Amino acid sequence: YTPTWEWHELASMNRGKHNIQFGVEQTLPNDSVPWKITLTRPTFEFANLLDFAQDMPYSQSGPTINVATGQVEGAYLRYHTLFTGAFIQDDWKLKPWFTLNLGVRDDDYGHGITYTGDSDPGCYVFPATGGTFLQNIANGTAKCVKTVIDHRLWNLDPRFGFAWDVFHNGSMSVRGGYGMFRDRIPQNWFSTLNLVGPPLIVTPSLTTYQGATLTYGLGAEAGGGWPKPNVSYTLNAAGGVAGLPSDIMGIDPNIKSPEIQNWMLAIQKRLRSDLMLEINYTGSADHHLPVQTDINRYAGDLLTGTLLRPNPNFGQIVYDETVGNSFSNLLSGMVQRQFSKGLSLRAVYTYGKTLDDFSTTGLPISNIATTPVFDAQNLGLQRGRADFDIRNRFTYDATWAPPKLSGGWYAPLLNNWRLGTLGIFQSGLPFTVYTTAPYPIGDYNADGYNYDLPNSPKFGNSLSGLSRNQYLAGIFTASQFPVPVPGHDGDLGRNTFPEPGLINVNLRVMRQFHVPWLTHEGAALQFSADIFNVLNRANLDAVHNDLSDPLFGRSTDSVGPRSVQLGARLQF
Repeated sequence: YTPTWEWHELASMNRGKHNIQFGVEQTLPNDSVPWKITLTRPTFEFANLLDFAQDMPYSQSGPTINVATGQVEGAYLRYHTLFTGAFIQDDWKLKPWFTLNLGVRDDDYGHGITYTGDSDPGCYVFPATGGTFLQNIANGTAKCVKTVIDHRLWNLDPRFGFAWDVFHNGSMSVRGGYGMFRDRIPQNWFSTLNLVGPPLIVTPSLTTYQGATLTYGLGAEAGGGWPKPNVSYTLNAAGGVAGLPSDIMGIDPNIKSPEIQNWMLAIQKRLRSDLMLEINYTGSADHHLPVQTDINRYAGDLLTGTLLRPNPNFGQIVYDETVGNSFSNLLSGMVQRQFSKGLSLRAVYTYGKTLDDFSTTGLPISNIATTPVFDAQNLGLQRGRADFDIRNRFTYDATWAPPKLSGGWYAPLLNNWRLGTLGIFQSGLPFTVYTTAPYPIGDYNADGYNYDLPNSPKFGNSLSGLSRNQYLAGIFTASQFPVPVPGHDGDLGRNTFPEPGLINVNLRVMRQFHVPWLTHEGAALQFSADIFNVLNRANLDAVHNDLSDPLFGRSTDSVGPRSVQLGARLQF
């Protein structure tokens, strides 16, 4: 990522009760990605360890083939994104005790990315129009373009906020606001390893389910490159390669900029000079979130024994679209107290609930970081608790500066110390029970993508009140989860079970010494000792949640054992 052009302008002015700020920014980053070598090595997948030991992969992706020359060859990409943003905001002091904030922001992300100069163009599958989504994908064709998106990603978004001193004396304040924000789609989202596809570059995607012969072998690169699969590289009418289902990316023609809406309300009340109470509510609704997954699949495809795919002209069609959603609500209460003799304490409790369709794009498909989707034609299966959803969380922090002693030989030794502690008590994160086993052992919906849900067990799709001993022994077994009817999705749902909770208490001891002889002005030497997880509590790590894992249902590791850190800082 090399920014070749970037500038910002910010200004403000005061007009009576108005404080107006406005600004403009523009960036033009360029990328040059010479993938001439990295794409010439294939990737293989094995069903199990025994197959790996016997050199028996069931799928192969790559190496890339230049269609014009028929030789193993990568690609060269050079592209840029032009982003322009502008905003104006007015802080309007209607009354000495009431301020209103009004603003608007303009974000223009252009056409996504544009391929420039001597770059290879980007080649994608564009779906047909007029039918169902699956029919449009089945009839999609490959095209190579310099400009990826045919419409501008332009948005105009409002901002609003207020601050109210209720009793006009600073003892109670109410603050609130709403804002709509946008995010750009990263340019490398359109330029993954399989980007330059047919009709220019071909990335073979072969499986033994389709009767293909793979080129796997030890030392296969010794002759100066990996051998290409022994198939023809003649283009078909869709722009793919006849007889060779190669991987390619696809673009949703209605792609939009990700949209984030945030709102909040906060009440702060000073109960007395040393006691403060605060209640906060924060909400968000996010739309048009990026989803990138293989959509050239459907439930039941493998029931015939062969992976046919909706569009047989291609292998995986890793489709870029913005259809993800998430919603979050957080309510927190805080109390802060300043005691006598140097002691202060703050405690915060937060209840939260976050639901989304996707929380990560972490599972790779043929070197592409993709969104894990159970069924490409049924995105409703994804709806559930967010991967980072913590329902209950209590934290505290306290500091104590002991009163200074004025006499005795021990006074210099005991003075100027500070003690601090921080504690976190929270419920566990959610996790999903799934299987990555291939068909017919796994891949329950038989779509060729090994990431599937089972059916709900007899005890339901949730658990509560689990002890650490239960997590260590195993909270359930794989046999308790019914297997769906072949070709159908399981009904368990995503992120229905809880990980172990967390309790962590830390302690800090710190003292500052005056060092008058180091410099003319003197210096200060600060010493600190931190003890993390001072209770040495075994906080268990994640549960093994893949049904094909021999340790399924158990938590076999812990995080954050007790540790001590010593530090010193000289300030002069």
